[in-house]
Amino acid sequence: MKHPRLIAVAAMLVSIVAGLWVATQADALFTGATSPDAGQDSPAITIQPARIDTYLTNPGIGWQHFEAVGEQLLPETVLYPDRNDIHWAGLNPAEDEYDWTALDAWFDRAAAEGKQLGFRVYTMRSGQDGHRLPEWVLEQGAAILENGEVDYSNCVYQAEWGRFVQVLRERYDGHPDVAFIDISGYGNYNEWSWRDIQTEWDDDPLSPTTLDGQARRRLADMFIGGEFEDHECTTVDGEIETVDYEYPGFEETQLVMPYAGIRQSNEYVYDRRRDVGIRFDCLGDPDITEGLLERIGDEIGSIWKTAPTIFEFCGTTTEDEYMQEAERLLHIAHGSLVHDNIIEIREPEPVEDLMTYVGYRYVLSEITYPGLVSPDDAATIEMAWQNVGYAPSYPRMGQVFELHIGLADESGAIVLDQVIETDISEWMPAEELPGEPPTNDVTAHLELPEDVSDGTYTLSVRIIDLRTDAPINLGFEGRLASGWYAIGPLEVMPGENED
Repeated sequence: MKHPRLIAVAAMLVSIVAGLWVATQADALFTGATSPDAGQDSPAITIQPARIDTYLTNPGIGWQHFEAVGEQLLPETVLYPDRNDIHWAGLNPAEDEYDWTALDAWFDRAAAEGKQLGFRVYTMRSGQDGHRLPEWVLEQGAAILENGEVDYSNCVYQAEWGRFVQVLRERYDGHPDVAFIDISGYGNYNEWSWRDIQTEWDDDPLSPTTLDGQARRRLADMFIGGEFEDHECTTVDGEIETVDYEYPGFEETQLVMPYAGIRQSNEYVYDRRRDVGIRFDCLGDPDITEGLLERIGDEIGSIWKTAPTIFEFCGTTTEDEYMQEAERLLHIAHGSLVHDNIIEIREPEPVEDLMTYVGYRYVLSEITYPGLVSPDDAATIEMAWQNVGYAPSYPRMGQVFELHIGLADESGAIVLDQVIETDISEWMPAEELPGEPPTNDVTAHLELPEDVSDGTYTLSVRIIDLRTDAPINLGFEGRLASGWYAIGPLEVMPGENED
């Protein structure tokens, strides 16, 4: 049985404690905090944590650095190998023989630095830099055109590259340290760029009839999965041959499809798989942005709801026009990751300003909870969370998060750590940016252990990355070294079994 007199005294104490806490701590950390009403049996406290406006380092989003250039401008969480490091010739030096040393070295480094790896396996650099085909594939009949490009319509190239991609899939699909894998195999640097010497136009992206269009369909199917009968390709003698193929494709790992001018291939991939992201390697150039929006504006403006959009700066300038255009496209596409350029960008301040809201960014807009609780009763806590970033989190990238609520004693030790059921990947940003994002209401029932001591505690929250069991950074004040965010005071009164 609860004692009314004890409750009244405790209510008065929690009112005093909360008022002191608000005066001494909340002024520094929070806005909108209200003291409890001492006249209520279980006084409520409402707090609106003060937001911060700085770049946050979080899993799978933000800045990516090319090591071939100068200093790293911002912290990163996803490594991306240099174009010279990861190629078919090195990974598959002989038929049915594979050497994963170069790629695994990057995985080892990523793990040691607490990062993930995003990568592309190259079959082609530029015409002047040459192809990256294994010698044994050339000996079997893969063709190189007079300008140094791979003949992508060649049957041997398609068949052997397809075999390699399946081995790659068996080894790395679902690997927890993979942030994404680029769909590769076509164009300079395998960016799926338009090649005048062989790229052909197809009116229907879903049913290509040209040899080149069929080649691009098959190269995409190797990654996304697909089958086709009577597919046409060319023999070493230049004759047209028909073959059947079937590929299971990557099922767990995040795939990303580059765009460099061939909209039919992007449209084909997005029609088949809405969970494939897009990559565009020229962020900031106004003319190129307009061309992008004219060709695949619908796709790049909507794919973010199910898959990430990734960018690379176009050139090195940080002039106002370029930065404004970069921000405009990041808003339209709800960007998650941005690479620096292969040539060094030397002005970090505009870049940091641009990158602040790239990716997801979670804030606790408001929380209401009883200032006075007992082990005899569950305390109901009402929270309103928002994603004020540009994009949601993507579980395929390993971004699987878990909301926790806890109590810290006066020494800072966590005496209660409770998981709150909610799907954080569904916390969406604003549909149009800039804009007000939707509110995600979360109700928690705090279950105090029976042996918890009475006294004053600090209610705290955190979001855990389940891949690493580490807390992520949130967009409001109150972060402690442990990764918990201090919210406000909570007074625990003795339970009915206590003297």
